[in-house]
Amino acid sequence: MTDIDLKKLVDLVAENKTVNEISTEMGVPLKNLYQYFTFLKNEGMEFKRFYYSNGDISYRLKKGLAVKKQLPKEQVIITKPEELELKILLLSDLHIGSIFERLDLIEKAYEYASHEDIHAVIVAGDLVDGINIGHPKKHTTHKDQIDYFLDNYPLDKNILTYALLGDHDFDSLKNAGLDIEKIIESYRHDIVSLGYRQGILRIKNDEIFVSHNLEENVGFEPINLNRIKKECLVLEGHTHFMSLQEGSGFKKVHLPSLSNLYTSINPHVQPGMVKMTIEFTKNNGCISNVIFEQFLVDPEIVKMNEFNISLWRGRNTKTTEIENEVEPSKVLKK
Repeated sequence: MTDIDLKKLVDLVAENKTVNEISTEMGVPLKNLYQYFTFLKNEGMEFKRFYYSNGDISYRLKKGLAVKKQLPKEQVIITKPEELELKILLLSDLHIGSIFERLDLIEKAYEYASHEDIHAVIVAGDLVDGINIGHPKKHTTHKDQIDYFLDNYPLDKNILTYALLGDHDFDSLKNAGLDIEKIIESYRHDIVSLGYRQGILRIKNDEIFVSHNLEENVGFEPINLNRIKKECLVLEGHTHFMSLQEGSGFKKVHLPSLSNLYTSINPHVQPGMVKMTIEFTKNNGCISNVIFEQFLVDPEIVKMNEFNISLWRGRNTKTTEIENEVEPSKVLKK
């Protein structure tokens, strides 16, 4: 599906050539040309179509505008009824493609998850570093950086990654029209997108809010706070260091970076990760308690801190039907 010059095709679109003009100039039948546009869509490029009275079509590459007003994206982790405890590994700000990336530590984090029987990883933004933003790079184009991410990010058949996209991830869409969310959805089904900047992960009858800096506007509409319920848990990236903040109606945990990017606020911060253990109430499927264990990972994995957050107070504890559960498969009798 790549036996034509796709770069030339994109360049001709940028020159406002119509489909018939592109077909003639490149010597490609229209039916085949439409298939190439579908291939480019799978590569993360979104095109807006314009239809003319003479039967012709032109395309324009979308850059960044489509996500500015999005609502928080929701994903669901389906559990069994008897699962009243769930372990999740928390990572953030990986900045893959920067010279400060630590692919070795990311691999080590996934090895730890596998050893600890953890099947879910949450990344709170900035999977890649971007090209027009941030730090010295290993690549000169957004596509090369994203391909590098796809090839090098860990893949474990027993682990799913729930990934929020931050301001550095947004750079490829804003400046190159490459939507990393759509690319991941096409090529890495084990990485589940929580959308750009804000997302919701539903588990049983409860939800966890994942964000990449609630306070700053980084090219998006102001973040939607209406979904943050009383005593809701918020996991946030962007600051690159671990801390706990209690706000009006929510408890927010800032996650450390798993890269060599230290903040000017605290230059002594080291790459880290967090193990989160969620405990659910049996009668209504809501989160009652969360245990956080903070680890440094370089050169060895060392536990540095542990704290507990109770989400029991003030919540509805009445027995109710629990959602997002699946019964274990029944054994067929012969």
